[in-house]
Amino acid sequence: MFLRPLALVCAATLPLSAQSITWLEPVGTGSFDLHRVDSANPTAAPSVALAGFELLPIEISQRTRQQALRDDVSHRRAEGGRVWIELPAHGRLFAFRRPMPGGGMSFGYLHIEADGDPRVVLERPGIGLAGDESPFGDRIGVAPDGRHALVATVDENLSQLFVVRLDGQDFASTGAPARGVDLGPDPADPSTLTVGSSVAWCGTERVGVHRIPLADGGTAESVTPTGVPGEVDIKAEFIASADGRTAGFLFGPDEQQHVYLVGEVGPAVAVTPHPSKYEDPGYLPEVAGGPRLMLNDDATSVFYTDGALRDEGFVLDVQGVTSTTHWTGDPNFTPYIGVIILPVPAGRAFAAGIGDPGRFDLHMAEPGVPATTNLTLTANPLSAPWTEGSLIPLDNAVAGNGAILSVLQPNDGSPATLERFDGTVGTVVKAHVDGDLGRGLSMIGAGAPAFRAPCAQGDLLVDGHDGTPLFHAPRGIRLSTPVHGVGYTAFVASIGGAGAAVFRMFEGSLFVHSDPTVRSIALADPSTVLIDSAAHGLCVFRLGGAAHVLSNTPNRALVSGLATIGG
Repeated sequence: MFLRPLALVCAATLPLSAQSITWLEPVGTGSFDLHRVDSANPTAAPSVALAGFELLPIEISQRTRQQALRDDVSHRRAEGGRVWIELPAHGRLFAFRRPMPGGGMSFGYLHIEADGDPRVVLERPGIGLAGDESPFGDRIGVAPDGRHALVATVDENLSQLFVVRLDGQDFASTGAPARGVDLGPDPADPSTLTVGSSVAWCGTERVGVHRIPLADGGTAESVTPTGVPGEVDIKAEFIASADGRTAGFLFGPDEQQHVYLVGEVGPAVAVTPHPSKYEDPGYLPEVAGGPRLMLNDDATSVFYTDGALRDEGFVLDVQGVTSTTHWTGDPNFTPYIGVIILPVPAGRAFAAGIGDPGRFDLHMAEPGVPATTNLTLTANPLSAPWTEGSLIPLDNAVAGNGAILSVLQPNDGSPATLERFDGTVGTVVKAHVDGDLGRGLSMIGAGAPAFRAPCAQGDLLVDGHDGTPLFHAPRGIRLSTPVHGVGYTAFVASIGGAGAAVFRMFEGSLFVHSDPTVRSIALADPSTVLIDSAAHGLCVFRLGGAAHVLSNTPNRALVSGLATIGG
C-alpha cells in the first residue's frame, strides 16, 4: 500500500553502500545465533556470524535518564528483554557470553556496526573456579560520539584496561579492535571510566587519575592533582562534557574536596572556590533523579551541590568571567529548599526541578545571573524568594533548537502534562501524558528524531528539533518510538494487540502497511525497509519489491538498522 510512493522517495536520496541485515535467531532457552544477509541480496542464504551465545545486561558509567532522551550521545536502551548501548553513529554494542570448547564460558562485547556488520570487539575467558564468572567490571565507559569504549577487567591476579574501537577499524599494534593499556599494579575503578573524542580518563583504587590517548600507541599519563595536603581521596563517579573534551572528578581530603576538571592536554585544575563536602553526581542505576554534579555540553559551566551544612546548588562559570550563581540561596528560595532533580544543560544554563519531595517547580539558572528563573510558576506567592511548587517533574529533555521539554505531574494526582519552554515561555504540548517520554533514532542527514509522548487519548510524536507536535494518533492508538529516514518518519501504530507500520512523509502524507501482526520495523539503509510480522516473518521492502528472508520464529529480534518496536 505504501510501497510505490516510498520507493520513489527513497530512490532520490543518498547513494547506497554495502549494508547487512542482522538479526538474532533463538536456538534454545536464552541462547541465540546471530544471522546476517546482504541487504542488496536479501533472498540469499543467511550466514551465522556468531553461534550459541547469551545476551547479558550491559551498563555504562555516567548514565542518567536525561541521556536516554538525547540523540547525539551514546546511551543505554532496553527493549524486548534485551539491553544494549546505542551509538550515535547508529551502531550498537551488546554484552554476551558463550560456552568455551574446554568448559567454562567466555565473555565479550559484540558490536553491530553502522552498516549492520557484526563484530566481536573484545572477548576474554571467564574467571572463578568454574570459569563462568565475568572477567569484566560492572560497567564500561563509552565515548559520547560512540567511536571508542574503555573496558576494565576485575581478575584479582591480572587487572587490565582496554581501549576498544567502535568505528569498524583495528589497531595496527594488535590487529584487533582492542588494545591493552598499562596502569601498573593499580586497577582502574569501572565507575570512573570516562571516554572522550581523543582521550579517555579513569581513576584507580590507589587514588590516581590517568589520561589515556585513544590513538594506537598512546600510554597512560598521571593527571592526579599534586600538592594537596592531608590524606586525599578520589570519588568514584566522574563527570564528562557531551563534546568529549573534558572530564571532572572530586579530589582531596574527605569532605574537603574540590571539583577538578581535566581536558585533553594539561593538568587537572580545581574550579570550585574552596574545598567542601561536594556531593557525588549520583548516576543510574544506583541513584534516580540525578545528577547532583554536572558539566554543560562544552564544559564552560558546571552545576554542583555543596553539602557542607545542607545541600545547596551552584552554577559556576568555568572560565571565571562571570560570578558563580548560588542557585538555591536565600534570595531565591524560602524557607530553605535544596532538592534538585533531573537537571539538563541549556547552553551555559541549567534547568531542573527544585523544591521539596513531591512539590517542585521547574527552574533555570546560569552563571553571572543571581536570580533563578521559575518556569512553571506554581509556587505561592508568584515572586522570589520562591516557596515549594506543586509539580513532580518526571522527565526533562532538550530539543535540537534548545527548547526544554518537561513532563510535569501535579502533586494532586491528576494526569501529567508535556510542556515546552522556549526561553521562559511555556506551552502545553500534550495533556494527559501517562508514561515516560521516548526518543527515536535517525539516519545521518535525516534530522533530529522525534520524541514519543504516550497518552491513552492517543499517543503524540513531537518534533525532535523544535518540540512542536508532529503526529497525533487517534484515541486509544499506541505508537512506538519512531525512526527517521531521509524524507519520512516510520513507526508502529497498535491497538488491542494488532499493529501496522506507518510512514509519515515529511510533507504530511501517510502510507500504511496494514499487516495487523506487524511487530517491528527497521530502516536498514535509505532505500531498504524491514518489516517483521508474526504472519509473514521478516520482509525486506526495496524499491517496490518484497522478499521474505526468514521464517517466523517467536523471539527473533532485529539488531541492525534503526529499529522500532511496536506498541
